[in-house]
Amino acid sequence: MSRRVGYLDNGVTTVAREGRPVAHSNYLMTRERFDEVREANLALLGAPVELEGVEALRAALEPS
Repeated sequence: MSRRVGYLDNGVTTVAREGRPVAHSNYLMTRERFDEVREANLALLGAPVELEGVEALRAALEPS
């Protein structure tokens, strides 16, 4: 994900990749930003996305 779809820059961290330090860009999508991007792009998005089974998935992922 990136700025192109509305994510905001959220700093850079250094991570190890194959034993070497590399810069890793961090991005953030807040609820407010999501709503802004969604509203601005409704014509491009077409029909709203509807998710089914989310509650069952959440329940399955809950720690016992």
